[in-house]
Amino acid sequence: MKVWLAKKVLGGITEKVMKAREIKRLRDYVEKDNDLDIKVKSLIERIETKENVNNIQLEQLYKLINKQGQYIETLEKEMAILKKFKKYVDKLIKEE
Repeated sequence: MKVWLAKKVLGGITEKVMKAREIKRLRDYVEKDNDLDIKVKSLIERIETKENVNNIQLEQLYKLINKQGQYIETLEKEMAILKKFKKYVDKLIKEE
């Protein structure tokens, strides 16, 4: 009977100690950064950096497109002037 009681008491103590260790391991796993957390944070930083670079490149591209658009408008205006001038010259040539 004493042996049985000692086994039960020691078993209960052992079980509580094991649960406490498991809880500590779980708490450490949850609260401290592990390999997966570090890899995910690194990946997020790399993605954010690439997004920033892409945003900068897009802004530069928009500026370039805007400049090219303005240049095209200028060329179209000059073409319109040249077409009018050509019509005027053609008209003068026909009159002679």
